[in-house]
Amino acid sequence: MEVLERLDIKAFVRMPIFVDRKLWGIINLYQSNTRLWKEDDLEFLQRMVLQISSVIQQKQYLDELQTQAQQEEAIANIVQRINGSLNVKDLFRSATQEIRNLLEVDRAVVYHLMLIGQGKFSLSLPEQNGYLLWKFRKQIQPYLAKK
Repeated sequence: MEVLERLDIKAFVRMPIFVDRKLWGIINLYQSNTRLWKEDDLEFLQRMVLQISSVIQQKQYLDELQTQAQQEEAIANIVQRINGSLNVKDLFRSATQEIRNLLEVDRAVVYHLMLIGQGKFSLSLPEQNGYLLWKFRKQIQPYLAKK
């Protein structure tokens, strides 16, 4: 209450904003004059909060649809490149680049298993980094060893 007094707030009302039954936020209204909030004011605020909640939910749904569409487009691009490419190395590079861009990750690695305990890398990195390759090989080596 001290904060409200320092800001010269005499009346306030807050109302939670729920989206998909989860607390998304809170709307706060402040008044510098003394005020008793009317039932009509509170009902109006509640209707506005429901509208805000609905718009947020619709926006989230549209964002999900857009993400799915981008992923489908990326998959279609990768499949098209697979069908049009005879060079496996170029194929892996282009596929990992698409995945990196779509999922916004720093690096994507394809490790092609050739024989037990052996394989080769196809990378999409901002730069070739020998230490990263060595570290990755060291991490996967136990999984490649003969049993």
